[in-house]
This record gives sequence, C-alpha cells and structure tokens, in this order.
Amino acid sequence: MKYLFFLLIFLQLQSYAQVADNVNTRTLGRFISKSAPNPNLYVEITPTYAFHTGDLSDIYNNGYGGLFSINHRLKSSEIIFVELGYVSFKGKQINVNYTFTPPSFIHIPISIGVKHYKKNFIWGIGVGTGISKLDGVNESTTKLMINPIVGYDFGPIILGVNYSITATEKEAGITRNTNKYLGVRLSLTL
Repeated sequence: MKYLFFLLIFLQLQSYAQVADNVNTRTLGRFISKSAPNPNLYVEITPTYAFHTGDLSDIYNNGYGGLFSINHRLKSSEIIFVELGYVSFKGKQINVNYTFTPPSFIHIPISIGVKHYKKNFIWGIGVGTGISKLDGVNESTTKLMINPIVGYDFGPIILGVNYSITATEKEAGITRNTNKYLGVRLSLTL
C-alpha cells in the first residue's frame, strides 16, 4: 500500500508538471485546466492514514487506505463532492490465556458534502454511510456517518484531516460507537 501511495504522488506531480495551461483561481486555491471539458468538475485521489480514537483502538492498530472523490465547484468558494473510500485497520496481538489476533477491520465511507474555501484554507463536512466489516466475515453493518474535514490547499496537493464518526448503535441495552477515527489526508487532483 505504501508503494501505491508513493506511485500516486509521483504520477500526480508528473501530470501537474506537464500541464502548461493551468490557471490558479486563487479564490479556490485549485489548479483547474482551461482545456478541460468542464473546468468546474475535478477528481481527487486521497491516500489516508487513520488513527482510531474510539474503543477499537484497544484492539486495532492505526489504519491506512484511500478515498476517491468527484468535486464540482458551485461558486468561487463553494464545492460539493461525492466521496467513496476504503480504510483497513490491522488487528493487534491480544494475550488472553493464548495469543489471538483479530481479523482486519474494514471501513468503507460513502458520503456527499460541501467544502468551503477561504483563500487556501478549506473546511467542510460530508454526510453519508459507513459500511463496516471484519475481513473474511460475510456480515457487514451500515450506519450513518458524519465526516468533518479541514485542510490547506498547496495547489497540486491538499493536506488535510478528517474526523470520521459512524453513528452510535444500541445493542442489548448498551450504547457503543461502531467506528471513530482521525484521518490524515493528502489529496491529489487529477
């Protein structure tokens, strides 16, 4: 996965260097090509490193994955987006009379939202669904997900963080969170 991350960065920087007709809108901080069929529409690939903040941090290590989003500029500072991702958390070794490693925990976020630009600073929120499952297990749960985002736009890349919160569920009278994590994001615009 880390090789894929470096390959994506390399390819993005190469494609950015080869496009001579880009214009920095400065109100958005986004480089949009004048020759694109729809200069208000662009795609982002976002490698992500995730830090669990909920109860699952006792059982799982930090995770990694990626996001794919389609963005559409509405005004000079407002963007709507649709985002799909995949984040995997490997199990920690647990010693309870014997050594046990739980299967990987997989989270698939699907959201729609809005981002607001103030010069090169970004903040926004996505709302959607979080599909959670254990690797090798056929069952999955789907819950409401809220995903606040902040970041800074450097032109060809956006460095940001998001806090993914999957809805609380009640099981046998006990309330627990299914998934919460802080994701460090590096968005590459295509």
